[in-house]
This record gives sequence, structure tokens and C-alpha cells, in this order.
Amino acid sequence: MLQAKSNPTPIMVDLTGGGQTYAVTDSQGLFANYPQSWMAFFERWHETTEALFATDTWHIGNWWLSGGARVQHVNVGGEFQGQTSGDLDANPLTLYNNTSEYLINSFTHPSYNKSAPSWTAGATYAFNNNMSAYARVNDGVFMPGFDDVVALPTVPVEKIHNMEVGFKYQAPWIFLDVSAYRRLFYGIPYVFDQPNGGQINLVYGSSTKGLDLQTIIKPFENFSVTVVADYMEGHYDHHEGCVPYTAQDGSTQCGIIDGKVLDRQPRIQYRVTPAYVVPTGWGHMKFWFTFEHIGGRFGDQLNQQPLGSYHDFAIGALADIGKNWELMLRGTNVTNQLGITEGNARLFGFASGGGVILARSIQGREVNFQVKYKF
Repeated sequence: MLQAKSNPTPIMVDLTGGGQTYAVTDSQGLFANYPQSWMAFFERWHETTEALFATDTWHIGNWWLSGGARVQHVNVGGEFQGQTSGDLDANPLTLYNNTSEYLINSFTHPSYNKSAPSWTAGATYAFNNNMSAYARVNDGVFMPGFDDVVALPTVPVEKIHNMEVGFKYQAPWIFLDVSAYRRLFYGIPYVFDQPNGGQINLVYGSSTKGLDLQTIIKPFENFSVTVVADYMEGHYDHHEGCVPYTAQDGSTQCGIIDGKVLDRQPRIQYRVTPAYVVPTGWGHMKFWFTFEHIGGRFGDQLNQQPLGSYHDFAIGALADIGKNWELMLRGTNVTNQLGITEGNARLFGFASGGGVILARSIQGREVNFQVKYKF
């Protein structure tokens, strides 16, 4: 505890009751009476990653074919020291350290040793010089890290299966790239803290399908409109049973995540950017603004933390003066909109206190100006 001012003085807090004086903090205003695993820890790790891969492309008539394969081996090992909690000075009157956590002479040695393959295959067919279609299938892997091995020593290799098809078209007045995809994830580890203490380790998967659009339209000279949009349907799967958690009313519930919408992922999001270029005798100027819309989402796997939707505006102006000077003015979220990007990802369920969620907002209005000289 410190005074709320520059160069603060520590605040020492005592409590008197029943003829006794209790030290709530020490002389430096410190309170270390938190029996949680992040208060005292010691760990050290080593990891070796080896991989062998091969890739190639082939051009046959109007076809471009490509493929590749990779085999990866990971060896992870480490040492993790145990913790316990108790009174550090055997004095019940010093409340600030009566249940502090400290290290003990107990060690665990997590290890992980596994190999996994990944591969990709794709094809592009050119109908003519400005139109083509493409398709790709790939299987990828994500090897567990240190934290995954500590929380769940038997954690599987995370696997990602991706399938996509797309179409591209380019002409003087338009560039278009539209694609459809389906992505499957398996063996995703997740650890969350329970409000009443303890941790729960999950392994689950997800299934997603969607459409991506990128296009630049130029209806007349010096003017363009860029549109980037995504439609996504994603759900959790491959997790049997339910997960215990503490509900908003304080009761213990058991939630099922299979079939729930992926957290923090909007079904629809898009950005539209009109831009206009003004040629001048000394260079050119470009003006643009962007409207961004992010659809409604949830902040947790049980879909109990609604994050809502939001939109914001960005503006910009660029001036190229001669061959050397460049001036740029940019502003983001110029209307100072409020938008929530995520809730409390470390908790499960609504994760609220008094009906209010712990959440992270987008940044407020920001404007910057840049001067660049090109040598």
C-alpha cells in the first residue's frame, strides 16, 4: 500500500481488537497473505526441436501444383519446485504473512518426447491471365509448450486440419479474392482457475467453416473502395461430459462446452475503406477512411459472457512531396467508440463480481502525424 502521489510513502496498517494489535501490512506497506501458486515458484526447462521437411512445386499447362511434408520431433524436460503456504514468522499477530506461499524441498520433473508429421497439398488452375481458382488441403501440428506439460503431462499433440477453395479475378476496375474454408482442431489444451481455488485442465477440439472476401473496386480514376470481410461459424467439439464451475449466483454448476460458439470469435466482421488520390504538380495526396464492424461474441466457452458488437472509424491522409518527403496523418477510433475484445479468459462461465465482468476494451481515440525523408 502506497500513497496515491508522486514519490509516495509506504502505508503501514494495523488493526486493534480484543486487546491485541494486529499488523495488516509490514513497515513497507506489503501484504503477502495470498496462498496462490503464482506467489512463489521456481522452474527451469530445456527443449530441443528437430525437423525434416521437403517441398516442391510443378507447372503443368494451366496448372500450378505444390506439396510439402514435414516431420518434427520435440523433447521437453524441466524441473518444477513445490510450494506450500503457512505463517512465515510463527507470529499470529502479523496478518500480512500468516498464509503466505513459499517454496519447499520437493521437485517434479515433467517431460515430453514426441514426433508428429504435417503435410500440405495445393493446386491452382489459371483460366486466363486474370482469372484463376485454387484449392488446398493441409494437416498441421502444434507441439505442447512448458505450461501445457506442467498442467497436463499427457497432453496430446494439437492437430489442425484445413481445407479451402477460392477464386481470384483481376481487371483494371476490380481485384477479387473470395474463398471458403473448413478448419478442424483436435487436442487443444486449456487451463482455467476456479473462483474457489484450484485449476481444471481441459482437452477439446473445434470445427469451423466460413467465407473470406478481399476486394478492391475502382469505379473511376483515382477512387477505390477496399472491402475485407469474414463470415465464420465455429463451435467446440470432442469434449465429453461437463465442466464444474461456480455460477454467477454462487452455486456450483456443470457446463457442457460441446456445441458452444467459439469464444471471442465474431460470426461476422468487415472493414470498408474508400480512398481518393489527388495528383498534384509536386507529387500526390491520398485520403481515406475505414469503417470497421465486429459482430457479437462471447468471452467464455459456456457462452455466458456476451461481449456484444462494436464499430469504429479510422481516417488517414498521405502526401508525397517530390521524391524525398512523405507526410502522413492517421487517426484510429476517431469517434471514441466503446468495444469489448475479451472477458476474463482465466475464469469459466460468466466470471463476474456483482454482475460486472472483467473485460478488455479497444483503445480510445488516437491521432498521430509522421514526417519521413527518403534518402
